[in-house]
Amino acid sequence: MNKNIKICYPRKEMIYSFQKEVVAEDIYQAVKIIEEERIERINFDKKKKNEKRENGENEIEENEVRLGSIINLHNKEGICCLERIRNMVSCIENGKDIFEDGKWPNIKLAQMKEGLILFDGHHSLLAYMIAGKKYLSEIPHILIFNCNDSEIKVVFGKLDGDWKKEVVNWQASAGNELCIRREKNMDELFTSLHADICLRNE
Repeated sequence: MNKNIKICYPRKEMIYSFQKEVVAEDIYQAVKIIEEERIERINFDKKKKNEKRENGENEIEENEVRLGSIINLHNKEGICCLERIRNMVSCIENGKDIFEDGKWPNIKLAQMKEGLILFDGHHSLLAYMIAGKKYLSEIPHILIFNCNDSEIKVVFGKLDGDWKKEVVNWQASAGNELCIRREKNMDELFTSLHADICLRNE
């Protein structure tokens, strides 16, 4: 399949981005292909965070996308390491971002007609929200455009999950990984976990 994929890095009042079309079997392979780029050789586009551009087929306004509106694929029980989130929050509050292998955004999103789905980076996104970030323009991320239901199924592995009704919890026992969706977006997941994560401040 041909997929358009975009990488964004916010820096102060600017967003640096790189967009490319790749041929990949699924969304994970699309990310892997883009991460094989030599980052130091990439010619990044840049715009101001509040700058609007005419939206094309493969463009969104990051400054208008609330983090809380992003659709989750894990439930509260699937967030396995609260201490990891606390450590991430400390890094963010100290002016650092969360990267994979030190350079690639850990937050990976698929654009669907229903909205943006978070298929990787739930711990990281929760950490940014706890640290006070509100909009997509404030966080590094990878976005794959124009995905469909069959492409999201890869997140569930061999499980026959329906993301609209179910989420996956890889911490559950074998045969019980699929769970009924309770939290419909990151706002609701954040609310369900916020007290537990922030006990460090008690």
